Amino acid sequence: MSKHENNGNCPKCNELFEKYPGFDMSMRQWFADVQGVVPEAHISDAGRGRDDQEAYFQRGASKAHFGQSAHNYNAAIDVFEIRNGKATWDKAWYNSKIAPKLNSSLVWYGKPGSKFFELPHIELKGWKEMAQEGALGLVDHIEPTKPTETNRDLANDALACMPKPSIFSTVLTVLSFFRK
Repeated sequence: MSKHENNGNCPKCNELFEKYPGFDMSMRQWFADVQGVVPEAHISDAGRGRDDQEAYFQRGASKAHFGQSAHNYNAAIDVFEIRNGKATWDKAWYNSKIAPKLNSSLVWYGKPGSKFFELPHIELKGWKEMAQEGALGLVDHIEPTKPTETNRDLANDALACMPKPSIFSTVLTVLSFFRK
């Protein structure tokens, strides 16, 4: 299993994109272009199947059940930075390095000022409409590219990369947002 590398073409990020076939190519290419100039940018998650989505929901890492998240349609990524060998979710880094590179087909869901603030999540604009029209399908209707155990390992690695939500961390995040 690969590890994240700050080399502009991270094998772990590529592995996560390939977890389920059919990930949106425009978003994947956008991220490859970004990672080429911001090599410390990584993804902790891309496509997400039923078991993974419900595990994220149960853990409090997602507010969506399966079928309610752009991840379930291969149309979202969670982005983070590796700085000094550690995963970070820094608002200033997002604002300076990631947000300016978003194109018109992508949305930073949960950007500052949104009803629900969430740093890592970037999704394809209009994914819900595309899913309703049949242009995007649920990833569980697509065979995973790896055996189930490997997918669970990848999901556990992705979950381990994500910050653990708690009331204390939520309060700190809100307070730090207003201090900047």
